[in-house]
Amino acid sequence: MPLSDVHIRKLKPAEKPYRQSDGGNLCIEVRPNGSKLWKLFYRVDGRMKTLSLGPYPAVSLAQARAHRLEAKSLLKRGADPIVQARSEREAQRALAKDTFAAVAAEMLAKAEREGRAENTMIKKRWLIGMANADLGSRPITAITAAEILKTLKREEAKGNFESTRRLRATIGQ
Repeated sequence: MPLSDVHIRKLKPAEKPYRQSDGGNLCIEVRPNGSKLWKLFYRVDGRMKTLSLGPYPAVSLAQARAHRLEAKSLLKRGADPIVQARSEREAQRALAKDTFAAVAAEMLAKAEREGRAENTMIKKRWLIGMANADLGSRPITAITAAEILKTLKREEAKGNFESTRRLRATIGQ
């Protein structure tokens, strides 16, 4: 019998963890500490696997059912949902590491290794520092042209036309 939101909220913890099924191998596990976790059970290559979908109520009943449908479509295509989720997490971590500040630091290190003049390096550090104020913590792939333009226009408004021109050249605009 499918679960309802009211039924899930009324589930009480017991001495041992127990599960309530929503059907289609989706269930909610109630732990002794009172936490409720969504679990999806499936088979790949004859082995039983469990995909954790997250805690209730952070993952609602509707979201858990949507995750179940996604996982089942992956299984029909021959992909393991756990492997897919793991690779997506790793891709997100990689994106988070490739921030503007990290890429800019690599660029500065490369320029230093190439033996750029000290005055050139001072100017590059200053220009990158100016852009880092707005863009430093942002993933490099998420930065839009509008954000770069905002930084440039702020410097132009201060009357730093030459700095803006150099900043455009430094960050590749």
